[in-house]
Amino acid sequence: MLVIVVLIVSGGDSSSDTSTSAAPSPVPSETASEAEAETTTTANGKPVTQAALSAVDGSDASGTAVFGRVKNSLALQVEAEGLAATEKGQSYTVWMADSPQKMLPLASTEVGDDGKIGAQFEVPTEVLAYLANETFDQISVTLTSDATLKASLAKATKEKKAPVYTGTEVLHGTITGPIVGAGKRAEEAKKNK
Repeated sequence: MLVIVVLIVSGGDSSSDTSTSAAPSPVPSETASEAEAETTTTANGKPVTQAALSAVDGSDASGTAVFGRVKNSLALQVEAEGLAATEKGQSYTVWMADSPQKMLPLASTEVGDDGKIGAQFEVPTEVLAYLANETFDQISVTLTSDATLKASLAKATKEKKAPVYTGTEVLHGTITGPIVGAGKRAEEAKKNK
């Protein structure tokens, strides 16, 4: 499945710096626990699968990454502020992560002088399985060289491997919400029947 994700991610243009006006609706889950019900919820009371992003470099940068649905597609909405503007040939790349050695790029965007990201990206539905099985449970945002990232994606596609992590991490957060660990909870529920 990882190769499919890499192909989809590398197939797009890294200039996805525009946001759309429709906010994603939360990804539903029937297996939310009481603890998860205390997480952020939407106006209709459904828990949201998201990550609160904090600066890792001592800056004042912060943000959120929220998974949801727009029409029939899985989307990731990223809002961040306090970032340095990108220079020519640079982007901020959003990664799903388990560790610094196990990361998967989802999207890239440029940042202007306002230091903000306000973008929504379509992401492969395989991401839901990664969250449900807790293959990845973190979001990382890095400042990357477009050429280095493109080369890493091309090499990963050719070798049918995960791409090598590139860039300097600036934001990081743990993904929480009803989808995270849903696969494990479903297996436990089956065993307990």
